[in-house]
Amino acid sequence: MWLMSATAFAEDLWFRQMEEGDRVEITYTSTGCFHHFTKYLELRKQDGVTFFTEYDIKWSEEDPTEIIEQKVLERVPLSRKDIRRLDRVLLHFRYPKKGTSTTMGSLTLEYYEPSGLIKTEKLHHSNGLTEFPDVKSFR
Repeated sequence: MWLMSATAFAEDLWFRQMEEGDRVEITYTSTGCFHHFTKYLELRKQDGVTFFTEYDIKWSEEDPTEIIEQKVLERVPLSRKDIRRLDRVLLHFRYPKKGTSTTMGSLTLEYYEPSGLIKTEKLHHSNGLTEFPDVKSFR
């Protein structure tokens, strides 16, 4: 579904490559002098439309890998232009520019086909120049 061949598996995946039934779970964390937050986002291609969803997630205190509550905060359909915008953000995370800032960001992307997880990617920056947009910015 991600147009992946055995030789291309190591190549970067992009949101524009998503096919029907594909999804990407995104965990974005940003830390700076006066802030610390984590966003839980998802892109899902369903019925020919790519939807961008932000979740409020509560984790189990006993098992920090277990979700005990997941609530949709916002869900919007994306245009091709919106998807290109998100791909440009990925580009900045994958190949960050030099900068000086106390703000650090990390992005974990889990790529799924209908058959299951196909790739996990962890990206980091410390230049303070790149923030992952939230769903509200696409309304």
